[in-house]
Amino acid sequence: MDRWRIKRLKMKVKLAWIMAVIFLSISFGQTLPLKCQSKETLADGRYQIAVKLYHATKEEVSVGNGAVKEKGMLIVKDGKATLHLEMQAMNISGMTGYLSELNTLAQVEFNAYQYPSKYVKVPSKVLSVYDVVDNYNDSLSTDENCKGVKYPKKLYIPVVLQQEYTWVQMYVPVMGSMGFGEQLARVKLDYSSCTALESVSRSELLELVTGLEEKMSSHYTESSFQAFTEQLCLAKQAVEEEESDKKALEAAYYDLLEAVERLQLKSISADSLPSPLPTSTLLPTSTPVAKPVMSPSKEEETLDKDQLPDGKYQVSVQLWHATMDKESMGNAAVIPNALIEVKKGKYTMTVATTQMAMGTITSCLGALWVKEADGTYKAANIVEYNNPNKQPSAFSFTMPAKEEYLDVKIDPQVEIMGSEPLDARLKIDWNTLKPVSNQTIIEGGTTLKPTLSVTPPVASAIPSVDGDIQSSSAESSSASKEQLDSGETEDTKEQFVEKEPQEDNEVSDNWNEDNRKEQKAPVPRRIEHLKVVVAMAVSITVIGVVLTAFAGITAYVVYKKLREV
Repeated sequence: MDRWRIKRLKMKVKLAWIMAVIFLSISFGQTLPLKCQSKETLADGRYQIAVKLYHATKEEVSVGNGAVKEKGMLIVKDGKATLHLEMQAMNISGMTGYLSELNTLAQVEFNAYQYPSKYVKVPSKVLSVYDVVDNYNDSLSTDENCKGVKYPKKLYIPVVLQQEYTWVQMYVPVMGSMGFGEQLARVKLDYSSCTALESVSRSELLELVTGLEEKMSSHYTESSFQAFTEQLCLAKQAVEEEESDKKALEAAYYDLLEAVERLQLKSISADSLPSPLPTSTLLPTSTPVAKPVMSPSKEEETLDKDQLPDGKYQVSVQLWHATMDKESMGNAAVIPNALIEVKKGKYTMTVATTQMAMGTITSCLGALWVKEADGTYKAANIVEYNNPNKQPSAFSFTMPAKEEYLDVKIDPQVEIMGSEPLDARLKIDWNTLKPVSNQTIIEGGTTLKPTLSVTPPVASAIPSVDGDIQSSSAESSSASKEQLDSGETEDTKEQFVEKEPQEDNEVSDNWNEDNRKEQKAPVPRRIEHLKVVVAMAVSITVIGVVLTAFAGITAYVVYKKLREV
């Protein structure tokens, strides 16, 4: 009898524990939203999902992220998915703007930096547009990328369910006015936020129909637009008929989207296309002056950049994009002639800078960091402050390598680009290396004196140091052939400045103390995110302990009651 009672009591205790666990699961589950299935097994339907527009190469949001609403809609059908996004106005440095286009990339080829070097743009499908007309999309706008084009409000792009990121190309007219409107980015989907949506409502179908009524037949082939128009009429009927149930509304909704997908743009002849825009509209503050190109001497032809004797040398440099094979937006601020001083095998480069104009914004490079051999970035010394408002005009640093490219970070002092240093590369054309007098210096922070042969930069947007060196083009043309061959004219002879060389890293006496800027190496971002994650982990742990304790107490109370029975 006692054994039977003990066995019965044990079963009741187990039952109490099971009930406590069920209670715990229900209590915990009520605090979380109903999640959708894993991204690989999503059933056909509509889902809400968190969306961010991410930087092309950094794990941070893109400058255009504010133009995309943070909640998107994922539509899955037969294992394929489309992402529906809603655009909105964003504020950039006090200026309001929209994205004028968002395209996905196909047939992508990546370079060594894992950055798309070749690709085909696949236009998004626009479902509705804004009626906003501003200086950028006005019919009289000078920006051919968005002139006379309405800004998209709702659109969709294809995505692959197994991929967290989707490569896109966007155009931001506000940034386009400064020369860098076309940007690559990545759309990031947070599948952990994915929740199933209800059936299509009448108001949703009406919104889709209203937005698509602005589609213009002149943009599409006759057959595809006719099929679209027929489906649009059927969708309008479904909205207007009161007897249309949820099933009918949903069928009309998906059929209309299918008709949009099948719209085919008319082919455009090459003659009707606008002239291509220059890759950069960054303008120098002074007009470059072309100068005669001198033939290199035999001594210059045999220079070994890796084993240069002590002395000073001139070399051409450019500021290059960090991952793409093109000039950086800040290249207009870099004087194309740099000075290298070699002393006991140590190479010290001095790079001069000037003011640059980006649309209505003028700026100067405020700081320069150079990547060392150990991967850290070291701030370059500011050796001159001769740009407007006593801004830095020359930077000096010990060269970590004698390669074609040096990884650098720059501070362009442009609010629209954010406060973080921007990645770039300093491109050195060693083929232009030539010796100069040991008395050659960066004078005024912008010119090399004396200057030997100078080749004007290929891109007209790059400021030329020679405009400051030569007194006038007329005087240049009067130089004799012998003077040109020797690299000297009466003007250049007068520009020699005798100056004792300073010790390495010695500060020039003409520094302006009130305007000196202390440069610090870039600090890793988002440390605060780690703090948030730790706080969340601690909170979840505490909640788990409390609920577990509650379950144990409940089981103990049940056990005591059963014993009393």
